[in-house]
Amino acid sequence: MDIQPEKTCCFTGHRPQFFPWGSNTGDPAAAKMLRALESEILQAIADSYTTFLYGGALGVDAWAAEIVLRLRKNLPLTLIAILPFPGYNADVTENSYRQTIAASDRILCVEPVRRMAALAARDRYMIDRSSRLIAVYDEHSRIHSGTWRALCYARKKQLGIRQIRWMEYL
Repeated sequence: MDIQPEKTCCFTGHRPQFFPWGSNTGDPAAAKMLRALESEILQAIADSYTTFLYGGALGVDAWAAEIVLRLRKNLPLTLIAILPFPGYNADVTENSYRQTIAASDRILCVEPVRRMAALAARDRYMIDRSSRLIAVYDEHSRIHSGTWRALCYARKKQLGIRQIRWMEYL
């Protein structure tokens, strides 16, 4: 299965601990952000994107992947987990997370061993193989995480970027 960048969209966003609602997706602000995320995914599909890459992290990656899996029940979509290294998040016991990874059409590991640089390598891998990035990031949060670095790299690569500024929903 070749990845065709012109039909491929990837995601970046924070892990739950960076959001005021944490993992509580029932929080009103979280629910609004998730509706915005789903809306962007639906727009990507309307714009002929059929392959979605996610980095396998908890939070935005997992939430976006769950949305794609739900939509995939009625649409011909491909979901690929791009993990930084083998065994990434192997200690996560959350059943929905494990099911999301298992339901992916493919699981790729960017690096052969665990190392911090693999996280950035994973993000670059996804961006290099996509033509659109859906980013859940708000400059007002002042969080300079991997999400911020991925967004900067995507801008440098002149990817089509659809940004959800989550602080607007607070």
